[in-house]
Amino acid sequence: MADFNLLIRERLFTDSNPRGGDYNLTISNVTYSDNRVLTVPSGSETTLFNIAEVVGPGQIVSSSLKYARITNLNTTHSINLSLYSGSGVYKKEVVNFDQKPGGTFMLSSADFTSSIDIEGVNENYGQVSSVTAFPSGSIGKMEYFLVCN
Repeated sequence: MADFNLLIRERLFTDSNPRGGDYNLTISNVTYSDNRVLTVPSGSETTLFNIAEVVGPGQIVSSSLKYARITNLNTTHSINLSLYSGSGVYKKEVVNFDQKPGGTFMLSSADFTSSIDIEGVNENYGQVSSVTAFPSGSIGKMEYFLVCN
């Protein structure tokens, strides 16, 4: 087992008044990590990774996810980043993010606590089940880094 160390350093210098800070996080007992760069074809939604309650092909276990970073490596086009809840016919779109060129999105778990009331029917969302990307222009390029224990 290994330790994962994350350092976020923010600095802004305006009018000789520096702002920002450092954030450090250590995740101990890491048993699995995955880091990939993917080409995302234009005109289609591409699944970056799946999250489930049990081990399966091409998916990670939801309770073990401790860190996920998804970065748009494209320098000119945004990516529509979608986080879904549920699976199969029960797949529910949770939220979409317009990830600008160079933008990064991070998760510290697969858990979501939200609900929506549509015409008297309350829909609850409990966990992210998949993360997908759809480029707004030409072919997209995405990177993700996952840490689990």
